[in-house]
Amino acid sequence: MDTNYYQDSSFINVLYIIDLSLISHFSTMLFSGDQTRVIYSSNDYAFRKRSDNNVSNLNLPFMNFRLKSHEVGERIRWNLPSNSQGVFIDQLDAKIRFSPILLNYEASIWFHRDFDIKYAFNEIIWDSDNKTLLRPYATVTNTFIPETPVEVDIEFPAHLGYTGPSLDPEYNEKDWLEKNNIHSATIDFEIQSFALKTNTDITIPTDLLFNFATHVEPIDDNYLEALTFTINHLTEEVE
Repeated sequence: MDTNYYQDSSFINVLYIIDLSLISHFSTMLFSGDQTRVIYSSNDYAFRKRSDNNVSNLNLPFMNFRLKSHEVGERIRWNLPSNSQGVFIDQLDAKIRFSPILLNYEASIWFHRDFDIKYAFNEIIWDSDNKTLLRPYATVTNTFIPETPVEVDIEFPAHLGYTGPSLDPEYNEKDWLEKNNIHSATIDFEIQSFALKTNTDITIPTDLLFNFATHVEPIDDNYLEALTFTINHLTEEVE
């Protein structure tokens, strides 16, 4: 089994938490809360990923999204004390440092009916006023005293903005899409948020894990099973 060179997974857990918040947001807005209709995949592999998960059936409608770039956030969001010194959390008796990040995603939505794609696209337009604020939160654990660990959920902002939504864009497979009566829209977006750093553990909150895992597939009340299942989906390791 391959192991990572770096053993601290706190930074990637923050990205997973943001991804889970995005799945919740889009599934609520477009699919009445059905999280199985939002998959983590690039546009190029969306159909393959969708059909693999549905026994060769696309089962429209659905949405795909995938992180394209991870950059330093805008200077206006910098707060030097919170970055260099950190914010002291009383309950943890520890500091958490915040550093702004900019995450760019590619994303598309796919529907059979022209009415439905236009309805969904209109929902995206209403969501594209650059005022959409997601409120993901991470579980931070102070294990300095192993016998009495302290867990605190730390909320951090994630501002969602779209980068030019387009209805029925041109694809190389245009003829095949038209023949199969498939309509689409690209809804690329960006997230302005923060990376978190501390000398304690940052993990995905238990309720977020089970909320996603149990929506997608029946999962026993087992944290490790839910964690593995969720991460496999967010790293495209599930066939």
